[in-house]
Amino acid sequence: MHTLISTDELDERRHEPDTIIFDASYYLPNEPNNAAALFLDSHIPGAAFLDLDVVSDPSNPLPHMVPPADLFARTVAEFGVGTDSMIVAYDQRGIFSAARVWWLFKLFGHGLAQVASRKP
Repeated sequence: MHTLISTDELDERRHEPDTIIFDASYYLPNEPNNAAALFLDSHIPGAAFLDLDVVSDPSNPLPHMVPPADLFARTVAEFGVGTDSMIVAYDQRGIFSAARVWWLFKLFGHGLAQVASRKP
């Protein structure tokens, strides 16, 4: 399986019941955009918003540290993610924060994670 999939392939797969699409957009605190608000305004149909702050270690004072495995598993399970789910992450910036979500899934052993990218 390839790590990157095209938007055309995503469009073909997005109706499959085992495909879970995450808008993993994130903007730095000094940027004027709000990822959650932008998601509500426009997103890929069927996508869910996955906030990087929610899948970070809440006990660590540093931002965006890797969460404990059980916290990550519980959080993504709330979105219906199972071991056989095809995970696709994208963000509204190209490939910025989606790569972090992809990496977290890989880190915790999920072998079916991909990042959607626009055609070159």
